[in-house]
Amino acid sequence: MDLNWDDVKTKNAIVSTPGWHLCRVDTVEQTTTSKKGLAQWQIDFLVMDESSAEDGHSIRDWLTLTQAAMWRMKQLYTALGISTTGRATIHPDDIAGRDCWVGLEYKPDTYGEQKLKVAANGYRSVSQGAGPAPHPAAAPEPEKSGPITEDEIPF
Repeated sequence: MDLNWDDVKTKNAIVSTPGWHLCRVDTVEQTTTSKKGLAQWQIDFLVMDESSAEDGHSIRDWLTLTQAAMWRMKQLYTALGISTTGRATIHPDDIAGRDCWVGLEYKPDTYGEQKLKVAANGYRSVSQGAGPAPHPAAAPEPEKSGPITEDEIPF
C-alpha cells in the first residue's frame, strides 16, 4: 500500500486554538457525572473546516440539565436551527449531525490553570458566521523557570 502520511488526518485530536470553529455535533451522551451528580449532556463536536489546521479535531462541552443552566441548551438549539419556543421534550438525538460555530476561549479551571473551553456565548448558527472572538483570546502565562524569588513566596 502506497500512502502519503501528510494526507492522513489525526482522529480525535483536541482543538488547541481559541476563536470560532465550524463544527458538526458528532456524539451526544446523557451522563450524571457533573460535580454535583446532576444530569448533563456530554457533547463532542467535530471541526468541519478544511481550510483550518483544526479540521477533523474535536471539541467537547458539557451542558448541565437544570433550569438555571438551560439558557446554554437554548443557545445551542438556536444555533443548530432547532425551534426554542413553547414547550418541548429534548433528546440528545435532536442535535446529532447538525452544524454550528463553536467559540473557544481560555478560562481558569477549578485549580486556577488556564484551559481552552467553550465560551459562555460560544454557539452561533452557520448563517451567522464566526463573528468576533468570544472574548480576547489570551494564551496562558508561560511557566517560569529558575529559582523562586522572595517576592513570589506567598507567606
